[in-house]
Amino acid sequence: MTELKPLPRQNDGNFARKFTANGINYKILSVNDAMSIERYTEFSRLSAVVGFGADFNGLLGHLDQIAKDILLIDSKEPISKLAAIARIQAVKDAVIDTSKERFNQAMYFCSLFIVRDGEDLTRWDFEDATEKISDWNTEGYKGTDFFSLAALCIPDFAVHYLQTEKEVKSRTINTLLGTRLLTEREGE
Repeated sequence: MTELKPLPRQNDGNFARKFTANGINYKILSVNDAMSIERYTEFSRLSAVVGFGADFNGLLGHLDQIAKDILLIDSKEPISKLAAIARIQAVKDAVIDTSKERFNQAMYFCSLFIVRDGEDLTRWDFEDATEKISDWNTEGYKGTDFFSLAALCIPDFAVHYLQTEKEVKSRTINTLLGTRLLTEREGE
């Protein structure tokens, strides 16, 4: 079995700006440097999918339903408050959820600013993006690194993603420590 490898990193822990995949040299450009009109259009569309786990229509549908639920809050139906809270939580969960579809979309998203040497930055299409993703996969790079790169490029998503990741790690550590403390107390 081929061992997966992380994308190269700089000494400070940030992603290196250059790497090779399947014999092809790639550069990670800043989002501002890579955004022609065509790429920016895709950036806007894909950032919603990657950031929220839904396309614009899905996200708007959730928000419309939340608005309807909120309008019912003053009614005598206490369930409407719970429904609004539940929908808000569902949208928040979708932001954090790392489903396969979001990983796929994150790869396409990264193809907007991870470019081959000599690539025409004024155009972008799914066929070229799929070839890049195939190179990255053939090289054996971890998909989670590309998801992290994508998350770092979406305004505000990175802050919430990193905060949630930290909270999950903290809960895991607290759970492990709590289990260890209980076990130690029982052994006394």
